[in-house]
Amino acid sequence: MAAETDWLVRADWERRSPEFGGLRDHTAGTARFVAMEFTPHALIPDELWRLWLGLKPHRNILDAVEKHWLRYAALDWKHAPRSMAEDPEAVTTLATWGAKLTWVSEFLLRVVPTNLLGWMASPLVKFDLEGEIRVGFVAEDRSQPNHLPPEVVDQWPRCDERGQVFVVGQSMLGLVSGGEVPMTPIGQVIQRCLERDPDRRFATLQDLRDALRLAGGHRVSPPWLRPHRHVWENLEEGIGCLVSGQTTTALLRFEAALELDPKSVPARALQDEAFKRGVDLFAPSTSGVRRLLPWTNVASAALEHEKNHEFAKALHLYEHVRSDDADMLALEIAIARCHLQLGTCHTAVDYAQRALQRAPDHPEARTLRLDALLRTGRHAEALDAADSMIATTPGDGRAHYARGKSLLGLGRSAEAHEAFDGACLLSPRLVEAMLLRREVDRSLKGLRATVGVATAMTLDIPDHLAELQDLLVNGRSEDGIQMLMRAQYAGDAVAQLVLGNLLAFDGRFDEALETFDGATRLGDAQVHAALLGKARTLLELNRPAESLAVFERVGAERPDLGESIEGRARALKQLGRDAEAEDAFRQYISMTARGADLRVRVSRAGAAEP
Repeated sequence: MAAETDWLVRADWERRSPEFGGLRDHTAGTARFVAMEFTPHALIPDELWRLWLGLKPHRNILDAVEKHWLRYAALDWKHAPRSMAEDPEAVTTLATWGAKLTWVSEFLLRVVPTNLLGWMASPLVKFDLEGEIRVGFVAEDRSQPNHLPPEVVDQWPRCDERGQVFVVGQSMLGLVSGGEVPMTPIGQVIQRCLERDPDRRFATLQDLRDALRLAGGHRVSPPWLRPHRHVWENLEEGIGCLVSGQTTTALLRFEAALELDPKSVPARALQDEAFKRGVDLFAPSTSGVRRLLPWTNVASAALEHEKNHEFAKALHLYEHVRSDDADMLALEIAIARCHLQLGTCHTAVDYAQRALQRAPDHPEARTLRLDALLRTGRHAEALDAADSMIATTPGDGRAHYARGKSLLGLGRSAEAHEAFDGACLLSPRLVEAMLLRREVDRSLKGLRATVGVATAMTLDIPDHLAELQDLLVNGRSEDGIQMLMRAQYAGDAVAQLVLGNLLAFDGRFDEALETFDGATRLGDAQVHAALLGKARTLLELNRPAESLAVFERVGAERPDLGESIEGRARALKQLGRDAEAEDAFRQYISMTARGADLRVRVSRAGAAEP
């Protein structure tokens, strides 16, 4: 088998010869495969297409599937004719090619009527990546009599066996550098094939084969006695899928080749190339062997699945990574992350713990373990983990929030309220902490009145959303999102505001924008809160100009809202308008100095926006 190192370079469709056009999927019955367009300069007559399409499959003939389309073949676009200049190896190769061409001609003589065979007297000889001859057919050029047997021109389109001898000789001449017949034994064979008088040519194709072997060629068995190219067929189909962008199907074909020949170096190299190009690896392997994937090729694909919230797919990839070349710390963290999202939290704890054994202070591993402990109800362990995180990173609002959830789970409500207060101070956008702080207030029967000047937006959370407490204490933001996406909340402005904030906090910014836009159409009571949510989300999407326009609209209608002033300052900063940003920040600081509590507050149920 040919060396595989440059196969994809040699089969690069951008290097194709001018007879070939594009690629497309083709369906024939239940079979689907890649087809390549065949459009030689001279239009192929319908009669030639009819004959070609009627041929049975032959290993040395390109397979026509409909007019102008051939089944994909992994042709070697860099292949050059072999020189005959005192090169014994080249002589042997050319003579062997000639013998294979004689078998093609014998096949045509058997299946195509002699009185029509002239239509197929102009073969186009190509080579595939294994060096095997692959023949197509182009329109005959009767204006160039030297290219066709003279008797075929005279008796068009009749072509007998001696005419086919001429065709083989003409094809061999095309494979010689310079196109000149060398004065060597192989050259004499070619010259005899090209005699203008049919009686001076070899009488039969068998005679020609014998002469080619005497001139230095190998004995070539008839096609039906040669080993079947099962491995090659899978590789060729896979390469076709790969060059046409169907990487998943390509991978399955390369795996099928490996099942037939586990030591196939080209199949292994092409399989790795499919991994590099990114594949959907969830179709069952065609081999019975568990698929193992290289880490460098899996990491980005799996992360993309995570971004799309396809955690089962991401986990599938991570669990099939080859351990010998993986970043085990990153892999264990990724597996823990997916298990947490899928709700298999005990397993998430185990993988996060493995990661922490490798890197005890790794922030993501610590956070994952903490979240998983909370989800499994192991509140005492979670509290210890949260306290440990706060000791090293006291400004981590999420650690304070997790501490509050742990304390709440342990029944220590007053301490939980204090922890949620800290989380809200450190992370004003931590909506879950706000909601849980309200529930703690309610349980303590000590709801705080909204105090200070009317400079902060109030978020009203009525009783019908109380179900969020259990979801946020024992679940995750996705559970709250799914709850608020129910049809019963579609017309509820407050529910849509909470949903928009949860989506934004979860990084689903496009959905958050759509939700905030919808909330602005649900009545005036929450329109400014919805606009502020939209403006904040636009900032997260790095769209400061649009964000600034929304903040300024809110500021014009509600100049008392500090959040719009602070947001305007951040948008100006992103736009590089530093002087205006500093003025806006000074205005914001001046307002807060008057004693207003500018945190996003959870007010008493039923309280209206100030």
